[in-house]
Amino acid sequence: PHLIALHFACSAPYTHVAPPEEALAARPPGQIVPWLLQTDGKPIAGWPGTYMLNLAAPGVVDWLAHQTVPAVRQIGYDGVFIDCLGPHFDTWACEIATERPYTVDSNADGADDDREKLEEVWTNAKTALARRTRALVGDQAVFMANQAGPDTYDQLNGIYLEDYIDAILDRGMSWENVLEKYLH
Repeated sequence: PHLIALHFACSAPYTHVAPPEEALAARPPGQIVPWLLQTDGKPIAGWPGTYMLNLAAPGVVDWLAHQTVPAVRQIGYDGVFIDCLGPHFDTWACEIATERPYTVDSNADGADDDREKLEEVWTNAKTALARRTRALVGDQAVFMANQAGPDTYDQLNGIYLEDYIDAILDRGMSWENVLEKYLH
């Protein structure tokens, strides 16, 4: 009776919905689409069988947030869990299975995006996703996320610190940094 069940509602950076190749080929130059594309117009793969989402595209954040609603309102879960809500561009997920080099053209200008600007766009989009999700599921629902950042803490009931021990041991993250996030 004391179990809290969270639904894995969505993952911020990728989807199983494949981009329609004919639509991508026929899109007008400069048209931003929901899938994250390379400068050659090809989609960027994520985990096997998934495609990276373009969080800069109109409607993508709202679409992701709406993935959480049925779990709470119709199915009856106590809340939702969103994966990969860290305040950064998800470079680790791009072509993770293929390890192919890739470019990123989130704004459909035909050029490889400036990584600093891309980081800012993704951080803002993930913050908007957290706020929109909280608004949709309501204050009573439990809302947790993986690797969230300070910009989203006010919307969450807790965070999952996936791979943080690896980050300390292998990537130089400080124990103090992890402890600060945990205590928060």
